[in-house]
Amino acid sequence: ATGVEFAGELHDYLTEDLYRVSQVDPSEFLISVIEGGEVLLNTFDRELGLYAQRTFQRQRIRVLTRLRVKEVRDHEVVLSNGEVMPFGLLVWSAGVGPTELVRGLDWPKNPRGRILVDQRLRVVGFDNIYALGDCATLSTQDLPMTAQNAQQQGKYLARALNSGTPEPFQYENLGMLAYIGGNRALGEIRGARLRGLVAWFLWRSVYI
Repeated sequence: ATGVEFAGELHDYLTEDLYRVSQVDPSEFLISVIEGGEVLLNTFDRELGLYAQRTFQRQRIRVLTRLRVKEVRDHEVVLSNGEVMPFGLLVWSAGVGPTELVRGLDWPKNPRGRILVDQRLRVVGFDNIYALGDCATLSTQDLPMTAQNAQQQGKYLARALNSGTPEPFQYENLGMLAYIGGNRALGEIRGARLRGLVAWFLWRSVYI
């Protein structure tokens, strides 16, 4: 979602802000999004991902799916199909990995290097060490690396430190939103799928 939202914001900057200030022709720029999966935003419903791709095509944003970056050179990238793509600006948004501190800790971790915690966010094997946020996940459930998850965990930990032993932590997915440029967004809120201007209005309202 980070790469998709950045592409949408960059499109708006080139076609609205930069053009208004300096009259730079947006057609002189080409934005490309490289996605390893079959469709953009694979954490969303597939139809929403396809909607994002169609919106990008109308905005002249090039979407390359089922491809990965094999090598990065000074001013070009080599893709997994052998194509060499020149670039002026490269933004890397290929996911989150553990920090050196987390990698160096001799604690139980999952295959992605995240610290395993129990239902009360305590590091497995310890009674007085907590881990939360992107660096940790439940030993019984893979928690998402999102702000809403970290916020819920922070509130839970505050209650735990103030009141002793609260109920086990329960993550509640409040929904997902993603901006795709041109005053268009996508959203999945408690089973409802939203797109276009309605989703953009909700996206703006939430952040405001």
